Amino acid sequence: MEPFVNEQPHPVEIAFAEADPDPFRNLERITLTRLRYTVCYQTTGLSKHLENTARFALKLATHLNFSPREQETIWFAASVHDIGKIGISPIILQKEGSLTDQEFSEIQSHTINGHKILDGIEGSIYPTCADVALSHHERWDGGGYPNGIKGEEISLAARIVSIADVYDCITLGRPYRPSQSHEIAAAELRKCAGDQFDPDLIEPFLTAVQP
Repeated sequence: MEPFVNEQPHPVEIAFAEADPDPFRNLERITLTRLRYTVCYQTTGLSKHLENTARFALKLATHLNFSPREQETIWFAASVHDIGKIGISPIILQKEGSLTDQEFSEIQSHTINGHKILDGIEGSIYPTCADVALSHHERWDGGGYPNGIKGEEISLAARIVSIADVYDCITLGRPYRPSQSHEIAAAELRKCAGDQFDPDLIEPFLTAVQP
C-alpha cells in the first residue's frame, strides 16, 4: 500500500500533533488526512508524489527557520496540493504520450478544483492549503496558471511547494519520463530560477534536500 493511501496520519503529522495538541487544529489535521486519502485512492501513483513533495517542502521550511506551526502548515499544504486531480480522468493523468490541448486544459483545471474544495473553510491550516492548491503552478515571471500572477504576488508557501513539486516530478519520474538524479534535477531548477521559480529559494532548497 502506498504511503498516503491510508486514512491514518503520517508519522510526521503524529509528531506535529503530539507537540501541539490543540483540539481545533487537530480537527483540521484529521479532515485533511481524510481528504488526501480520497484523492490518493482515486489516482494511482499520486500518493508517493504527495508524500515526497510534502517532505521536500518541509525540509526547505525547516531550513528557512519557519516556526513549528508554519512548518506543519507547509507540510499539509504540500500534501494536498494536487487534491483537485480528483476531478480529472485517471486516463489523462496516467497517459504516457503527449497531451492534446483539451487534455492539458483539463489537467490545468486541477488548480481551480483544488481551491474550490479547500477554500472558505475556517481554520489555521486550510487557507494556506487552498492558496497552494490554486497557485502552485504560477511562475515567478508571470507565465503560469491559472491566474498569471508573478513574483511576490505568489505566496511564499506556493513558491516553496512549486519547487518541491517539480523537484519530485524530475527525481520520481512520470509515466512519460524516467526518474533522474538529484544532480540533473538541481541543474534544471537552477536553469529555471528567476523564470519559473523564486531565484532566492533555489539554493536554500537544494541545500536542504541534498542526498
